[in-house]
Amino acid sequence: MQNATRSLLGVHSALVVLLSALGFAMAVWVYRANPRERENQGFSLMVLSILSWVACYHLAQFGDPTFWFRLSAFSVFMFFVTYYFFIVQWFLGKSGQPYRRLGVVILVYGVVMAGLAIGTDIIISGSASVGTTTRPVFGDVGRWAFYGFVIALTLLINWILMREYVGFPEERRVKLQYFLIGLLLFAGFNVVFNVVLPLAFDVYGYYALGNYSVAFLLGFTAYAIVKRELFGVRTVLAAIFVATVGVLLAIDLLVFTENITIQAFKGAVLVLILCFGYVLVRSVQREIHQRERLQEIADELRRSDEAKTEFISIVSHQLRTPLNAIKGYLSLFLEDIYGKLDEKKQQPMERILRSTERLIHLVNELLGISRIQMGKIELEIGEVDLCQIVKSVVDEFGVGAEEKGIGLHASCPTDGVPVVAGDKQKLRDSVLNLVDNAIRYTDKGSVDVSVSREVNDLVVRVEDTGPGLDAEETRALFKSFQRGQVGRKQWAEGSGLGLYIAKEFIALHGGAIWAESPGKGLGSTFFIRIPLSEKKLAA
Repeated sequence: MQNATRSLLGVHSALVVLLSALGFAMAVWVYRANPRERENQGFSLMVLSILSWVACYHLAQFGDPTFWFRLSAFSVFMFFVTYYFFIVQWFLGKSGQPYRRLGVVILVYGVVMAGLAIGTDIIISGSASVGTTTRPVFGDVGRWAFYGFVIALTLLINWILMREYVGFPEERRVKLQYFLIGLLLFAGFNVVFNVVLPLAFDVYGYYALGNYSVAFLLGFTAYAIVKRELFGVRTVLAAIFVATVGVLLAIDLLVFTENITIQAFKGAVLVLILCFGYVLVRSVQREIHQRERLQEIADELRRSDEAKTEFISIVSHQLRTPLNAIKGYLSLFLEDIYGKLDEKKQQPMERILRSTERLIHLVNELLGISRIQMGKIELEIGEVDLCQIVKSVVDEFGVGAEEKGIGLHASCPTDGVPVVAGDKQKLRDSVLNLVDNAIRYTDKGSVDVSVSREVNDLVVRVEDTGPGLDAEETRALFKSFQRGQVGRKQWAEGSGLGLYIAKEFIALHGGAIWAESPGKGLGSTFFIRIPLSEKKLAA
């Protein structure tokens, strides 16, 4: 029995030594990564207090248990003090008045209780042997002073942590998730084996499991450090690598090399490696700084873009109402509602009306793009006949095409086409935009609009005999505020938003929109591809 006990204690000792070595190395590692950063300082202090707690509890199994249990209790109080400050004030940055006051209360209580734990028998009054293990005996008041502090802070800190974590940006959540998993597993094991079982059932036999759960914290934190660059330790990794290589070479030079010539050669190699290592560490530091700066710039640009989108939305709403009123009154004047206009006044009024309509169109496009970028576009899904849309759009532009002297034709399969599930108005706006552009930029020839079925999709083609596009224009055409060279020359008033909005509308339907052109002067063909449903309409 004694041999089995000694063997078990030997296994426990090996585990404690291993965890202590790993934990101490990690505490130093993280601290050295950024000694001035509160997060790094707090993590290192927290790990050291955990290791002291675990090691002291284990040493109590070998002799003078009351002394070691009191040191362990001291470490537990110090751990929860550092746990609060590390998580709440330094990690989450909660520095408001309630958190500062709570921090002062926790600090004072923790330090006073830690002092009582190590210097009096109020917290730990003695020890007792149960089977093969030795457990602490708490004083009547000390039991609740100890466990009440542990339970209250465990619940409070982890509640604050999880409440704030869900609001973190995606990048920070990914970076921290493994560290938090390890922290919560460590807390969970300790609640079960070091709080619930001893307090509710007076069972201390599994206390070591709670203590050894520090391996979860260390393991997940190590993974987060390596994979997610937690606590900014890439510089430390580079420095450790250089230092290790330097030490090994120095040992080889001083211990295993006797030839003076070879010593001189190896010494020169060692100096070169240290110089290159210094350059490596500096380059890693610069890279980290540049990445942090780029992230700051990206965040600033994102905030600026959001503010721009919101501004455009507000301005568009404010402009649309008075512009519609101006258009309405102009139409009434031109219809002679307020008396007949002479020819001298008629033409200026018509020009003002056309300018007002262009402004309304631009405002609508700006409003549309702001809604797209803010994610506020909603689809009113129904059954849509694309042939019907194409025919109505061609009818609408028929007079304008005839006045310009170009042909405008619509064609659909004679046996009809299946309907598609979509927002009829948005699909019509997309087709209308393509046809409008084709007519606007075609000076002679024709514009042909057709609908055809291709496997499980319907494809709308708008083919013109206009100026054509080169490869660069084709790639940039569907970006916001982008227009082809001919568009900028022939119609300077265009905004470059119509095709971008059409692309976004089609993307909301799970479709695609693109342009093809054999080259300059050879016309263009624009395509809209929409997934179809099974129901079919008559032609």
